Amino acid sequence: MTRGRIVSIEGYGASGSAAALYARFGLTREAVVTAARESLRSVRENLPLPR
Repeated sequence: MTRGRIVSIEGYGASGSAAALYARFGLTREAVVTAARESLRSVRENLPLPR
């Protein structure tokens, strides 16, 4: 079961500058940070409580 978020480009063949393509496909610094925070939150919320 995956609890984390995936940030990726689902295709290939687009052309342009890296910055333009990353923005077009939503692969931005903000998207990666948001996905990482959501993934960490999900893991923390699903950890078993310490005994």
